[in-house]
Amino acid sequence: MAPRWCGSGSWATAGPVEDAEGRPLGLDGRFFPDLDVALAALREAGLRGLLVLTDFLWFAPARYESGVQLGGRRHHVREPSLRAPLLEHVFAPIAERCAEAPEIAGWDLMNEPEWATLGVGTLDPRRSISRREMRAFLGALAELFHERASQPLSVGLASGRWRPLLDGLSLDVEQVHWYESLDSLTMLAGPVAPPEPGRRAPLLGEFPTRGASLAPERLLEIAREAGYSGALAWSALASDAATDAAACLGALRSFTGHTGHTKRARLPA
Repeated sequence: MAPRWCGSGSWATAGPVEDAEGRPLGLDGRFFPDLDVALAALREAGLRGLLVLTDFLWFAPARYESGVQLGGRRHHVREPSLRAPLLEHVFAPIAERCAEAPEIAGWDLMNEPEWATLGVGTLDPRRSISRREMRAFLGALAELFHERASQPLSVGLASGRWRPLLDGLSLDVEQVHWYESLDSLTMLAGPVAPPEPGRRAPLLGEFPTRGASLAPERLLEIAREAGYSGALAWSALASDAATDAAACLGALRSFTGHTGHTKRARLPA
């Protein structure tokens, strides 16, 4: 069990291409070259990545950055006539291209879907879909990746309190995040339930390296004692109130027993 070293993906520079009626046609020409570079970097470093397919911000009103649309995909998921081509022309090629990629440890189908699920994590209808629509989309996405790729699947819940959102979906790993602003230390330390048949032990998909009442190395120890199969730190490279790169590196060294005297890691500026 060790923290995740987080970096940026290709989702901000490449995305779905639509026709004049808004139907998804596929991925633009930058997507797979970006993905190939990311997988090559993992190979070179001797690492495997948990790749995140979508984020709750996908459902927020559209905005544009350097000419690229971010968000504004809510209608693609809500309308069955658009959801089918979204799955077939956007997500199926990713699953098929990466079906046996050894650099991919698994797929996180969506990061924190609660914040885009009406009546669960938000009451704002402009940036959310219904619980039924969210479950239908995640269920269809899981079915597609199980059919066309070999890696295990998870969904990164913002909190364990919202586990019922995923009940009955075909996932391989239960993944929850923990932040003290949402959940207590008692909840983090509670023994995790044994995994269901065919599933792996639960994964602590995010925990903060800054802002919690305990240092990240202690949070790692608590997660291990609770029975989590792994813990992924937020984060090494972000610049937010939950990130401390030095603390993340120190927690990793402490957990693995590596002092760092023989080789010094250098973080990007």
